[in-house]
Amino acid sequence: MKVAIIGASGKSGRFLVMECLAKRHEVVGVCRPASVAKLAEFADRITIVAGHASDRAVIRRAVKGCDGVITIIVAPDGRGSTYATETVRNVLAEAADARLVFSGSQGASQIRDGETRSLRNRLELTFGRWIAWVLNVANISDMLASTELIYASTTRWTVVRAPWLTEGESQGMPVTSALGDPVVSANEVRRVDFAKYMVAALEDESLVRQAPAIARARR
Repeated sequence: MKVAIIGASGKSGRFLVMECLAKRHEVVGVCRPASVAKLAEFADRITIVAGHASDRAVIRRAVKGCDGVITIIVAPDGRGSTYATETVRNVLAEAADARLVFSGSQGASQIRDGETRSLRNRLELTFGRWIAWVLNVANISDMLASTELIYASTTRWTVVRAPWLTEGESQGMPVTSALGDPVVSANEVRRVDFAKYMVAALEDESLVRQAPAIARARR
């Protein structure tokens, strides 16, 4: 497959690049101009598109001819930012015929198909929004709005809802469970395994228009 990775220079993005290359996919990596150096180790094996994902022309150039697009949704620009929403809107518009896999968080994208959010989850999300607003580090409302755009789309999308991502060696392919199941509660997944799941999702038709919550495989 030819796969575009939106957010390729981040910690998770680089693992996605490695996993795609291991699967012999042709890779197009999108990153901000200031982050191009972070992809130096892959420069001779992938196509790098430098630009902001909120710029539709950048996404159009990156996803042209791609069979799949993996997007790491981020809202890094603080209060009032719509970066995540603009990124998702651009991907949905410019790669409508491709297989689309988006990252999500169990907190920021947990209401889906009538799921009921627990009091604990409501408090965690409210507290997280407040902290992000005070520190001006992210816009969680933007994250929520971006996932709602995906859920309303008729494209072939999957939103992978992951818990905390940690560093370290692989612990195996993550398991999928219903949100609220104890197996995915307060859990962690290694970034390398998160990447394996995201890339595998590109070819898993059972995950089309699904939003699986993942957790570390039990041993």
